[in-house]
Amino acid sequence: MKSRFKLFVWMLAAIVIACIAFLVHDRTGRREKPEAEIPEAPAIAEKNGSSTPSGPARQPAAASQRYADMDILKANAILTEIGKRDLPAIFQAMLDARHVEHDSLKQMHVKSVLSEAMRERTPSPEFLAQLRAFIDNKDNLEFETGLVIGALEGAATAETLEILIDLAATSTDPAMRNSAIGSFALFGNTNQPDKVVPMLEKLWPGSTDHKIVSGVALSMARIGKASSVEILLKAALTTDFPNEMHRNAAIGALREVIAADAVPPLLAVLEGNPIGSDANKLAWKTLAHIVGSDEAPQSMMKWLQAADEKAAPMAREWIVNARGSRELKAAEAALDPSIPFRSEENRKALRAGLATYHAEHRIGR
Repeated sequence: MKSRFKLFVWMLAAIVIACIAFLVHDRTGRREKPEAEIPEAPAIAEKNGSSTPSGPARQPAAASQRYADMDILKANAILTEIGKRDLPAIFQAMLDARHVEHDSLKQMHVKSVLSEAMRERTPSPEFLAQLRAFIDNKDNLEFETGLVIGALEGAATAETLEILIDLAATSTDPAMRNSAIGSFALFGNTNQPDKVVPMLEKLWPGSTDHKIVSGVALSMARIGKASSVEILLKAALTTDFPNEMHRNAAIGALREVIAADAVPPLLAVLEGNPIGSDANKLAWKTLAHIVGSDEAPQSMMKWLQAADEKAAPMAREWIVNARGSRELKAAEAALDPSIPFRSEENRKALRAGLATYHAEHRIGR
């Protein structure tokens, strides 16, 4: 019995010693194991315009999903969060997308976020100077410089237009200058027309660069302010401008006019020139493109009511090629005998135009 008891005690002691040794080894191992390194965040890009983020760059976690591989909802959520940052931080995120995350798709999408943010907020002079310094820095990637110009173009504000005008006038880099000039045609969607239009109207008449003349004319036409349309009509119909370049650019740009603000100057040209003359036909065709409001078709119909029979072919063609429901409704209303017409030929032309329009569209179905 005593020997069995001693054996049991020794076995118990061995088990206790083994447990103590295991615990000591485990704690020692944990102390010796280095802690995971916490990556440092990249600093905001320096104001000298360098495209390489200053300071240690944060490397993306190996297990994280690349932006390019995300579904659209997750990708949009990331862009929404980036859009909540201030403008310098959004700009830094655009740079980080390439230099830290190596994701060109994300970089291009963040560029659009930066454009929208500059549209909605007023950039500080310091931030605008930072962007201009970035463009001027020849050490930066040409692709990224182009992205910054694209962001300025997409914002389409008076502040960004000022930078682009200066860049077009002073840059010695042909690629950068051409990018700036190409942006002038894309300011038609500005949300600051009262500020942008005077800048475009000042730039256009004195320019001798074909691309500037064409691009600025397009933006003036697409914004459609009455003052801009008057300038374009004057260039298209008179010889007051120094060369044919402005005349051709104006005629082409007037096809882009769709704003109701353009109706008064166009109607003045329509009424003030003989039926069938170049000026009369240009004003008529331009008015026919304005289909977003009732003002243009109603003005055209009033002119037809007062015009003689020479306007009949114009009336028929207008309705046959109607671009929307407003001109069709105006023509149908004019068939009422109580509506006065100087020449019944014009009413007959409207009726014939409606018949042709409906016949062609029934066949199209």
